[in-house]
Amino acid sequence: IMMKIGVIPDSFLVPFKEAVILARDIGAKGLQPYVTKGEMAPEALTKDDRHDILDYVRKNGLEFSALCADFGMNFKTADNEEEIKHTMQMMDLAKDFGTGVITTHIGKVPEDEECEEYYYMVKTIEKLGKYGDEIGVCFATETGPEMSAALKGVLDKADTKSAKVNLDPANLLMCAGENPVNSV
Repeated sequence: IMMKIGVIPDSFLVPFKEAVILARDIGAKGLQPYVTKGEMAPEALTKDDRHDILDYVRKNGLEFSALCADFGMNFKTADNEEEIKHTMQMMDLAKDFGTGVITTHIGKVPEDEECEEYYYMVKTIEKLGKYGDEIGVCFATETGPEMSAALKGVLDKADTKSAKVNLDPANLLMCAGENPVNSV
């Protein structure tokens, strides 16, 4: 599957529809909007709104490459059901927008695989991943502060097919000090 690179419409600092035009005019093919709050949040959009937005994006020769669903969710606690529900709403929005990917950060993977935080991180990824398995949307965590092997380890322990990785070479190099080529 060839993924299209998506610009983040918020970086244009204009309302979404204006950002679509700017993205089109610079030659972008995809969009990856933040959908955690504001005009693009799931709770702000009816089914008709979602259809109209998708139609507008497509009429301008673009598509949604992914949705950014990063809002600082705590993956390391049992007390995150509201955050899980909110993330699932963003996954539903991804499906409505014709993309099969949301991206987020899960936080630093604990080094101790036996600790409570590690356990809850795996369980949270599983809940979101199983929902993604059901609706056909990948839950892609961005590489970040830990080495890629640690991230792979926590994802391997989660019993789901749709938990994936959003590889950010800059994060690997700057935050983990890891050569991104080796991470792949």
